[in-house]
Amino acid sequence: MFSALATPSFVNQAVALCPNITHLNLHANAIENLRAVERALTKLPCAQHLATLTMHSNPAAANKNYKTAILRACPRLRHLDFGGLSRGDRSTAQDTAGNGGKGAGAPRTAAVGAGEGKRD
Repeated sequence: MFSALATPSFVNQAVALCPNITHLNLHANAIENLRAVERALTKLPCAQHLATLTMHSNPAAANKNYKTAILRACPRLRHLDFGGLSRGDRSTAQDTAGNGGKGAGAPRTAAVGAGEGKRD
């Protein structure tokens, strides 16, 4: 269980020990930088097959580009914060992926939190 995280770096270290993780709960922490979250998730071995990510109740989750940034990092994600992801969400993430996240879907700083991770 993770709590009171301000940056995603510890999560990277912990999750690296579980490369086949499919569900990650980072609920209610103090992670604020959405770009740092996107970079951290991209580096995770599990990012390509992560199915569920929970990051609500964190400052980064309030960012208008939150969903797009998370989907760029975890393209196969099926659920984000207790909700499904639409084709439109995926299309926006794909459209902004080729330009390094710049443009309409570009992430800006915001907060993200952490909770607990489910291991495979």
